[in-house]
Amino acid sequence: MEKQYTFILAGNPNCGKSTVFNELTGSRQYVGNWPGVTVETKEGFVKNSNIRLIDLPGTYSLSPSSIEQKLARDYIKSGTADAVINIVDATNLERNLFLTTQLLELNVPVVVALNMMDVVDKQGENINTEVLESYLGIPFVPISANKSNNLDLLMEKAIEVSKIGNKMTNCAVCKKPCKTSSQRYNLASEATRAAYKKSNSGKKNMTDEIDKLLLNKYLAIPIFLLIMFSVFSITFGGFASGISDFIRGFFDESITNAFRFLLNSVNAQSWIVMLVTDGIIKGIGAILSFLPQIVILFFLLALLEDSGYMVRAAFILDKVMRPFGLGGKAFIPMVIGFGCTVPAIMATRTLENKKERLITVLIAPFMSCSARLPIYILFTGVFFKQYQQVVIFSIYILGMMVAVLSGFIFSKTLSKGDNTNFLLEIPPYRMPTLKNILLHVWERVWDFVERAATIIFIASIIVWFCGAFTFMLKPATAENSIISIIGKIIAPIFAPLGFGDWRASAAVLTGVAAKEMVVATLSIIGGDISQIFTRASAISFMVFTLLYVSCIATIATIKSELKSVKMAIFATFYQVFAAWIVSFIVYNILRWVGI
Repeated sequence: MEKQYTFILAGNPNCGKSTVFNELTGSRQYVGNWPGVTVETKEGFVKNSNIRLIDLPGTYSLSPSSIEQKLARDYIKSGTADAVINIVDATNLERNLFLTTQLLELNVPVVVALNMMDVVDKQGENINTEVLESYLGIPFVPISANKSNNLDLLMEKAIEVSKIGNKMTNCAVCKKPCKTSSQRYNLASEATRAAYKKSNSGKKNMTDEIDKLLLNKYLAIPIFLLIMFSVFSITFGGFASGISDFIRGFFDESITNAFRFLLNSVNAQSWIVMLVTDGIIKGIGAILSFLPQIVILFFLLALLEDSGYMVRAAFILDKVMRPFGLGGKAFIPMVIGFGCTVPAIMATRTLENKKERLITVLIAPFMSCSARLPIYILFTGVFFKQYQQVVIFSIYILGMMVAVLSGFIFSKTLSKGDNTNFLLEIPPYRMPTLKNILLHVWERVWDFVERAATIIFIASIIVWFCGAFTFMLKPATAENSIISIIGKIIAPIFAPLGFGDWRASAAVLTGVAAKEMVVATLSIIGGDISQIFTRASAISFMVFTLLYVSCIATIATIKSELKSVKMAIFATFYQVFAAWIVSFIVYNILRWVGI
């Protein structure tokens, strides 16, 4: 029987490990041009082989301070793998080789993959792999993962070193054991100087030239705001709105009529017809009609991430966030929160400082996830059609402001300790790849559709049932249904916020399961929002749905990541409290100015 090999992919954040993993295994793991994209271990088999690959979180050192770095160190030291494939960013060789020296000290079989060699060649520079091998005594394989160059050779070398081990006789690490960080850096620096031949062409570095503008002391933040506003302007422009209107009409008329005809033709009972047409189709159709805007938003955000701009946004915002108890690195999980709060909370594992991680976990739910987007589109489409982009952009900015302000409160009350220095790798700008962009969009869209097919499907049935029957399980009217009675009980809580109608209250309640259910609920119970809300209360409602509990999955993730039921309960109550206070303030200000 042919031997099965297990290889570990280890390397610095943003060195290309995930790209190597995707190319070799065909996995759909997302690759981003910023540190910390991989926040948990990924496993898969190399296509058409018996080689198992394990993609570890990126780490700069084997003396880690974050949860993810500890995970990487422990797995490498466990000895469960046949060899370690050390992915090294060839454009940042000296810094990356520091980890290589530590790997060698563990006496594990190692092969180095010099990634991004296409970039090195394009810059007219050269890396002599033979010189590096003479310094470190291990194989160096030049690769370009995004083009699949030399990946087969890399696997061959990995199998070879797993069988015979590394030939350490010529290794500088063995001749001069490096017991301190400075000694390891000196060795990495010495090897780099000997092997790396820089170009003397005098060409200007594109990244440096672009950063002179985008990281300008005075222009950086205005440019960031302009870029983000442009994203929202494109997302909610006429093209996407037209497609959404078509999908909504398709579900409301064609799909509904087709199912009604089909069910009536088989003499289905009337309650079954109503369940399918007025419950399931209305609920799911109301959600899927907003899919075009979600696709466009994710596409544009993926472009910014893949190009390397988003990590610069974290750098830009560090000075803004630092006085509030947060570093720029916390911005990375916050941006991930634009997609989904659950992976955003998981991404906080890359934060080394326990205080900063705790605070970021607690404020991440204030970032507006994609599940809230249908709510904004629905309400702005009715009340602020001409200013839709401005209103939605303002809602997103408000979420960030509440998050930062909450971080300041938590830094002064909940958690004690000093902030860490801000250390974040700034990658070079890269041309986004269509494959990677589409992969990212597909994953996010599929998650959205999957939720519609599972959680929203089940919840829509429950909402329809509660709207169609009384507590005595008899056919109900709008005034005595289960959902109306529950809505009327909690409605006084929201009356000071401008939306004391039972239908609005019921939608808020079902939104705890999943935010998409807010729109689905209003659609199923027949809530004409133009009759339920005013312009001021519509904004107040959007603000409340922005800030209160994201979903049950978020609460469970907070409990899991912080290993504390108490903190999960605290986070839930704080989010509801913050949502109520901010909505109350916004509503009354809008009424005062006459909106």
